[in-house]
Amino acid sequence: MPHELPIAVNNAAERRGSDTTLLKTGALQSAIFNSANFSSIATDAKGVIQIFNVGAERMLGYTAAEVMDKITPADISDPQELIARAKALSLELETLITPGFEALVFKASRGIEDIYELTYIRKDGSRFPAVVSVTALRDEQGAIIGYLLIGTDNTARKQADEKVRSAAQYARSLIEASLDPLVTISPEGKITDVNEGSVKVTGVSREKLIGTDFSDYFTEPERAREGYQQVFAKGSVTDYPLTIRHEDGHLTDVLYNASVYKDVKGEVLGVFAAARDVTERNQAEAALLKAGALQRAIFNSANFSNIATDAKGVIQIFNVGAERMLGYTAAEVMDKITPADISDPQEMIARAKALSLELETTITPGFDALVFKARRGIEDIYELTYIRKDGSRFPAVVSVAALRDEQNAIIGYLLIGTDNTARKQIEADQVQLDQRLRDQQFYTRSLIESNIDALMTTDPRGFITDVNKQMEELTGCTRAELIGAPFKNYFTDQERAEAGIKLVLSEKKLTDYELTVLSRDGKQTVVSYNATTFYDRDRKLQGVFAAARDVTERKRLDQVLLEKNVELENAKAVADKTNLAKSDFLANMSHELRTPLNSVIGFSEVLQDQLFGPINMKQQEYVSNILTSGKHLLSLINDILDLSKVESGKMELELSRFPLRESLETSLVMLREKALKEGVSLHLELDQLADISISADQRKFKQILFNLLSNAIKFTPAHGTVVVNAARDGNFIEISVKDTGVGIKDEDIPKLFQTFTQLESVYTKKYEGTGLGLALTKKLVELHGGRIWVKSEPAKGSIFTFNLPINETAIKVSSANRAESVTNNNSCVLLIEDEPLTFTALKYALQNKGYRVLRANSGEEGLEMARQAAPDLIVLDLIMPGMSGFEVANRLQDDKNTEKIPVLILTAMDLSSEDRAQLAGKVWRIEEKGRLATSEFIHLVETAAACNRTAEAERSSPCHTEF
Repeated sequence: MPHELPIAVNNAAERRGSDTTLLKTGALQSAIFNSANFSSIATDAKGVIQIFNVGAERMLGYTAAEVMDKITPADISDPQELIARAKALSLELETLITPGFEALVFKASRGIEDIYELTYIRKDGSRFPAVVSVTALRDEQGAIIGYLLIGTDNTARKQADEKVRSAAQYARSLIEASLDPLVTISPEGKITDVNEGSVKVTGVSREKLIGTDFSDYFTEPERAREGYQQVFAKGSVTDYPLTIRHEDGHLTDVLYNASVYKDVKGEVLGVFAAARDVTERNQAEAALLKAGALQRAIFNSANFSNIATDAKGVIQIFNVGAERMLGYTAAEVMDKITPADISDPQEMIARAKALSLELETTITPGFDALVFKARRGIEDIYELTYIRKDGSRFPAVVSVAALRDEQNAIIGYLLIGTDNTARKQIEADQVQLDQRLRDQQFYTRSLIESNIDALMTTDPRGFITDVNKQMEELTGCTRAELIGAPFKNYFTDQERAEAGIKLVLSEKKLTDYELTVLSRDGKQTVVSYNATTFYDRDRKLQGVFAAARDVTERKRLDQVLLEKNVELENAKAVADKTNLAKSDFLANMSHELRTPLNSVIGFSEVLQDQLFGPINMKQQEYVSNILTSGKHLLSLINDILDLSKVESGKMELELSRFPLRESLETSLVMLREKALKEGVSLHLELDQLADISISADQRKFKQILFNLLSNAIKFTPAHGTVVVNAARDGNFIEISVKDTGVGIKDEDIPKLFQTFTQLESVYTKKYEGTGLGLALTKKLVELHGGRIWVKSEPAKGSIFTFNLPINETAIKVSSANRAESVTNNNSCVLLIEDEPLTFTALKYALQNKGYRVLRANSGEEGLEMARQAAPDLIVLDLIMPGMSGFEVANRLQDDKNTEKIPVLILTAMDLSSEDRAQLAGKVWRIEEKGRLATSEFIHLVETAAACNRTAEAERSSPCHTEF
């Protein structure tokens, strides 16, 4: 915190007198206009530039002569911003403002100090943002005689300067390209080189200038020598004023900027100095300064703090900019404190110590440390921390100059400051950004080096620009040797390598591009390249990034794999041949076993129905045993064959849409007689939402239900109950079979669905079974995309539940869709069957229902009889000597006399999906021998005959083809 200021009221007249004393000396304005840290542009009342100080020259690249009396500040401003500013001011002030200079000074012309941002356009066309303070210049009568625009570069972040080129690239053309006088000076003060500008300003030829003393060509030789000695001591000077004397006596006022230049080892070789002609500018500035308007405008600017002191450092002027920045009023500081009192005391101590070491003299901390250099005629610009009235701090850039009277005696000091907070923040951000950039570069390099693949980049011409360690190891070359070399040089096939780079450039990427790397020691490594193009932020192509992976081992494994594949193909061929033999065996076994069993079952049913007369009780018992054993044996054979097909992947679903209720009721009807015999009641509970049609294999669906219901009845004691429940669960139908039987222990449940496994308990001694039913049921459910599970409690019963996907919408089955049964109607059925026993069993069953039966022993005979007799139904076997059942079906369909006759396929053949597709559209229905009970067979015959007799159009449902 600054010290407390004494409360006092200054005499206004005394203050005005102090101001007048300083301003009359002309020292204040000279110090300001000799400062290169701010651009000061003064115009006449029409806006034409009259003063263009060194700061403006430095910022905008023009000389004062190029702009004075020629252009207005609007000509070096962004035209689009001027249009926008004019529009905004017109709306704000409710008056029409013309884009151009008027838009820049309109507020100032109304007595309003105006500070705003705009974009200046340099002589070279580049642009930079500036903060500009505009004030009207008025004469003693208050009439506007011009305008003052004070600006500072507001670029958030200056572009990084180009690195200084090496001394070897120093060329004569750079010096001669400058319009300003340029000169190089040796440590002894001798001229070592000049440009044409120096020749013109001195009137002396280059040859005569070189080797002479630099100070010989100035009105003040000693000051000229002090100037270049300061450069050697400090490294540089800026805006060092001198006057050059031409050979003809003409004088030219110049400002020199100079710095040392060094060799590659850092040794100073000399001084490089550039002079800027400021004669005309000085003359113009003097004209305006005489009017007394300029200094008033400067001190009325609120964008910069202007603090003027007397020779002892006590503040005499404290402008509005200083009041705004520091929070004090002028009355609170003038004639009371020094600028050191509002500066950071620790920085004062540090500055005094540093200057003492630099200048080898003791400097006291305080105001002396702030103005010591300026007191010796050296313009001083430095950073310090100002402390506001409220105690807060902010960084400032301060330019200090001594104010002198006409006898050159110091009468005070001028400190011009600007708030440097934004720049400090930018610098801090830049430090963080630089650190992040270094971290990112380190991270990127670490990623590249840690990659197990050989990585490299090339330029668009195919020359290597970077590699990692793996690339060095792969090629046997160092990184330095690889960078700059053609990519193709390190491969056995250079043309293919070069073609790869071209392919990446055209296609943007490349994958699995094989090349063989040739190492320095002659070792060859097969690699697979993945490559892509990469770009800079402006999407300009930079080159190719490529990653090479050693695939030598992979190539070896590929060869091994190829050999193994050949072995596997051979093994597969053998397996396929074996599977084909197995399939042939199963087909033959199916036909050879099912055909005689079907006859045994058929004749047993004929005897049991007493079609040829009554039989005694003992005979009925034996016939019943034969029928039961035959059906059990046929069921076992069917289960074994089905299980074999499922496990070998040969089982295929014949999906169709059918009503769920009808299939459930049919399954219960089939087992109701068995349930009654065992004293078990059967019930169906169908949820309303489950009364739908589902998409499934209907025959296998019935098989699943048959197996579960059979088990439930078998293990349920007399007077027990079996309930079938169906409910909808989202897109699935869930069906459960619940019984009140003996139940199952928890430890036995996992064994239920294993093949040829029955539970080791009293059940296996009391109940028959092969252990295949549940295993097959589980596989059939899973084949449909469903699952099956069981819950059971010993002595209370079990619940077997399975679900299947629905994939169909609900429908209602009306009685109109049901075929009416036809009995005792003398309908004709043609049996095309070569096996006598099967024919006889079917014939007796049909005749018992009143059908007229015709028989054909071969396909040829069957075709002829079908044409002549026109039966109501044809029952056709597929496996017959001579013409097969497939060919018979084709010919029946092709013949106009027989194409309308429904054909029922009854075969022991295990049909594939291709077989069924071959029959599709040609036959009415396909059933397997041994799976169809006599009652079911008769029901099918009645349905087909009814459809044929009523001749429904297009053989509509239920007489549609079913598979």
